[in-house]
Amino acid sequence: MIFSTSSMLHAVALSLLYITAATARVFQIPNTPYDGGSVAQFKSSIGKLDGQKVTPWPNQTSFEWWYFDVASTSSSNESIIVTFYQSTPEAFFGARNDSFLSASVVGTYKNGSVFVFYPHLSETASVTVDVGLNDVAATWGDTGIGFEGSGILGRRAKYLIAIDNPELGLQGSITYQARAQAHYPCTAKLSFASERIVPNVGWANAVPDAEAKVELKVRGEAISFEGSGYHDKNWGDKPFVDTVDSWYWGHAVLGAYSVVWFDAVGVDGKEYVSGYVSKNGRVMQASCKPGVVNVRPYGGNDRYPPVKSLDYPEGFTIYFDLGHTGKLRVNARQSVVLMAKDLRGSQ
Repeated sequence: MIFSTSSMLHAVALSLLYITAATARVFQIPNTPYDGGSVAQFKSSIGKLDGQKVTPWPNQTSFEWWYFDVASTSSSNESIIVTFYQSTPEAFFGARNDSFLSASVVGTYKNGSVFVFYPHLSETASVTVDVGLNDVAATWGDTGIGFEGSGILGRRAKYLIAIDNPELGLQGSITYQARAQAHYPCTAKLSFASERIVPNVGWANAVPDAEAKVELKVRGEAISFEGSGYHDKNWGDKPFVDTVDSWYWGHAVLGAYSVVWFDAVGVDGKEYVSGYVSKNGRVMQASCKPGVVNVRPYGGNDRYPPVKSLDYPEGFTIYFDLGHTGKLRVNARQSVVLMAKDLRGSQ
């Protein structure tokens, strides 16, 4: 049998085109909870790491959010957090009371003072989430804020947050160039992996660490800095406080090391952990096995597990067990509290 090489290549190209087209999907989500049963994905598929995980979209008791931050490396105080929500306050306490779809922009100026903005979405607004195998784009209704990411499955993912909200006096952009590979709670292998961080809650860390640049105008004041960027997302099919009793989460850059940690206690009394360590872009650990990471508070208000009456501890000590490679200890100290709520909803 004689095959034509050009025909075979053409067939392969068509097949790849078909796969891409078949797996791309656009979600149009109205500003109201889904009236019915929502389904949360807790097992990854091929690609779509940063896409819509609760379908058709969250109902009254389920939730989904995308989180971005940048901490300045060119000044001591500047930082920014941008979060996009699909949730009711019943499902997740961080959501707005007046809108199912919401977004927040929170940050610190050079002098350490804090700014907080909640862009308004009209009742008729909708969110568009365009999900591909290796990319994502989202427009958050009429807030003038959205994000897009590409190359998500590789080590050098790129993200852009665009902000244009004259009503609040917010304009500008935030860009990310990843320097660490994406991962799920238990592995850096991105296909057919568990996405559960605790029961009923999923987590995907698209950008554990990135070179980031912030170029904004906040009510006429220019904010421009470079720093360490981070992006992840969470979702769940049950109210957050019905699953999680407490959790410690954070990320840091230590020279060549990029680290991310989770140490949570469920309402079942069990401890759930996830530890991620990357050195010069190479993953050294991405695991949820007991003992791979241990996070404990220190310096006052350091009771563990924490109780609602406690104030914030001075800081945390994080121990990573890297197996034969050794152990890594990180001390994280509180500097500025940008946003804080306990798991029962108190400010």
